Amino acid sequence: MSDDRGTASGALMIVSGVLTVLASSGLFLAFVWVCVGFFWLIPMAIGIAEIAVGAAVIGRTPNERARTVSVLGVLAALACGNLFGVALEIGALIAGSRARPQLTG
Repeated sequence: MSDDRGTASGALMIVSGVLTVLASSGLFLAFVWVCVGFFWLIPMAIGIAEIAVGAAVIGRTPNERARTVSVLGVLAALACGNLFGVALEIGALIAGSRARPQLTG
């Protein structure tokens, strides 16, 4: 039986990661001249990690760090003021939790 919820979670992570990278790149370029632009390299790195983990989730590669990267993605999107990315990342968390088998008993 095929479960497409993992694919939906990975796709949401990739889109949110791209938006986070774009937002943090813009903030980096805007504030690098006043020496605080380097703070946005951290959310940019988290966005790149989201893209990589999202691609692994779509490729059905088991990745135990998917939830951690999603939570960090929410924080990175908040740091960039990217509310659409926050919503997508929360959607990825929900879809990812539904895709994984839950322990019973």
